[in-house]
Amino acid sequence: MRLRSLVRTLSLVALGLAPALSAQQRPAPTPTKAPAKTPAKAPTTRTTRQATKAAPAKAAPAPALPAPVPVTHFASLRWRWVGPARGGRVTTVTGVDQEPHTFYFGSTGGGVWKTTDAGALWVNVTDGEIDVGSIGAIDVANSDPNIVYVGTGSDGYRSNVSIGRGVWKSTDAGSTWRPAGLRDVGNIGALQIHPTNPDIAFVAAIGDPFRPTNARGVYRTVDGGARWDRVLAVSDSTGAVDVEFHPTDPSILYASMWRAERKPWTIISGAFEGGVYKSTDGGTTWRKLTKGLPDS
Repeated sequence: MRLRSLVRTLSLVALGLAPALSAQQRPAPTPTKAPAKTPAKAPTTRTTRQATKAAPAKAAPAPALPAPVPVTHFASLRWRWVGPARGGRVTTVTGVDQEPHTFYFGSTGGGVWKTTDAGALWVNVTDGEIDVGSIGAIDVANSDPNIVYVGTGSDGYRSNVSIGRGVWKSTDAGSTWRPAGLRDVGNIGALQIHPTNPDIAFVAAIGDPFRPTNARGVYRTVDGGARWDRVLAVSDSTGAVDVEFHPTDPSILYASMWRAERKPWTIISGAFEGGVYKSTDGGTTWRKLTKGLPDS
């Protein structure tokens, strides 16, 4: 410890004496004689040195191209959030076959949003157009991407579920909307447009989330929404939560029927009368599928 303190003291003394010694070693200026180096040469020397230092940077070779990234490095990639910043849940999403970067989504309380650049920017397309924010289903016509149908009222029955206000339709890719019927069916779980005829569409109406009604079931339009006919119904408590076309034959359809009702103290979910139904004549008649499926 004493040796360390001594070394430290000597170091401090050396540092304190250094300026004085440096000043003593510096030659005194002579007023009658010019210094060996004139002041005019100093800027030239500094400029030359700066140019000499800058020259290697300009002559540096271009960096080599990076080696290709092995495909295995992409295995760790994960999905990331692309927006937009909004509250609530996304309840339905659909794309556009002819436009691979265009998508629509519907939320539980924020209406319909659209992107045309694969999610870099989302724009709400229903504010001031549709009088309800809860969206249950969206579909774009495969035969005409300007035609978009929206079914309102989310089928995700939680404590804060909002009731729907029917079907809305756009014929200009979401720029404007007009009512297209079924205003009193309650909430809509799915909506499908015929792959080659945009005037034909099906709606799966789960119904009023708060009480039994006789408006639940599967609906069909053949005139672009001017009129809807209920083609499948089970009861005033069991509605349709989904409807889908067969991928290669639009005369074949499948529908899922589900009993759901929201009470202040609980939620009713499921019943023996629900199940999966199939149509082979374009939705005119239906039969319940039972083979290989649970009874309840």
